[in-house]
Amino acid sequence: NTEIYFLSNQNRNFGPRNLIITGVPITLNASAVWTWDFGDGTVVETFNSGAGFPNGEIKHIYETKGFKTITITTTWQAKWSTKNNLDLPVLGKNLVQKTTFNLLVHEARGVLIR
Repeated sequence: NTEIYFLSNQNRNFGPRNLIITGVPITLNASAVWTWDFGDGTVVETFNSGAGFPNGEIKHIYETKGFKTITITTTWQAKWSTKNNLDLPVLGKNLVQKTTFNLLVHEARGVLIR
């Protein structure tokens, strides 16, 4: 019943990246959405990549001990724009990155000593 802090070490945004496509200058931007599966049935979607203790906003409390398989899925959503302020999503499949790791959760309790 202690909070565990999670982080992905990824930036929230990619870009702006200036490109020329068929002679037309465009600007490409992408932003990330994270899906956190904590391995105990809890799944959270966020625009936050997390941080370590004590500043992290992505944290979870496990109610049972044992091995938990944690899966973090990052989905990049991209859009492009022109100098005429035309703003359009990039069509097709989003880029998806997935990381999985095992976490051993222990039972713990505080002990008061003098």
